[in-house]
Amino acid sequence: MKKLWLLVLLAVAWSAPRPAQAWLYQGHELTGAIADALLAGTAAGRRMKLILGAYTLNKAALWADCVRAVRREGQHFEYRHRDEQCAPFETADERARMEDYARRNWDKCNGGPGGCHSTFHYADIARRHDHYSERFVGAFRTDIVQTLGRAIRVLQTGQALRDPVDIRDRKEALLIVAHLVGDMHQPLHVGALYLRRDGSEMNPDQPPGQDRQAIERANATRGGNEISVAGGSLHFVWDEIPAAWGVRATPPLLAAARAVAQTRAQIDMQPRLFASETVRRSCIALDGLSIGARNERGKWPASFKDPEGYRRMREGMQREQVVMAGLRLAELLGDIWGR
Repeated sequence: MKKLWLLVLLAVAWSAPRPAQAWLYQGHELTGAIADALLAGTAAGRRMKLILGAYTLNKAALWADCVRAVRREGQHFEYRHRDEQCAPFETADERARMEDYARRNWDKCNGGPGGCHSTFHYADIARRHDHYSERFVGAFRTDIVQTLGRAIRVLQTGQALRDPVDIRDRKEALLIVAHLVGDMHQPLHVGALYLRRDGSEMNPDQPPGQDRQAIERANATRGGNEISVAGGSLHFVWDEIPAAWGVRATPPLLAAARAVAQTRAQIDMQPRLFASETVRRSCIALDGLSIGARNERGKWPASFKDPEGYRRMREGMQREQVVMAGLRLAELLGDIWGR
């Protein structure tokens, strides 16, 4: 396992719970900024600018969360202002793009309160595994791994895909890739705990042939969203990186990115490779917890056995994962378009 880059930083107060969006805006901007800097002056960097136009990757990486502000009323889809970070996408043309994307992908899964495109951001593979597989409980045909793979194919070929994820062109594909590579490196967007009602851990894939829908209802913690800790859900605790890191690719962050070993895997294998590594990292992220019985709200209350030690571990892993995501986003685009 790669060395964790532990920082000594001021503790950041955990805010109230909110809907999960991996790394929040800050982490995605930072991932994109690292990739922007690594791609500067390369063939891939020039191609990226041609496709994105006014956007750099640090802004493009926010798009897939901003799309969640599209609301459906009957057959009408309307983008409603979400946060100030989404302002770059609020021109008439870009609002229309978000609304069209949400419409085309709203019914591409088994349901979801915010449209099926909201389910493209994650998988829930039990941390007992050491890799990602489509056969495991928590994998599905529009999960983050398979959606990222489809978006990469659109970048490579320029040909639109319609099913099961609808991606109309290279720009849309690049907006998706810039975001999902970041999501893929948040440990709780791929790895998960499955718990019995009493809070003990279970393996959803053993014995084989269990009822997946029953497990989803009774045992899934949904990336830690159903595990309550001080300040909100465990998922949110991992989404929020220290504010002191900012959103700029500083020299220390770029030096850390350049020190990471490159993937050097064929392009179509990279999403599964990233996901498998993140499942293994989730074993650490999901350790160090005391978990109680499921309560009347359907949540498992939990506490940290060593709160300060867990915070240091979390911030170290967050930094390593954000840095790695920035490098891998740059590496992936370089593999597609040249370095």
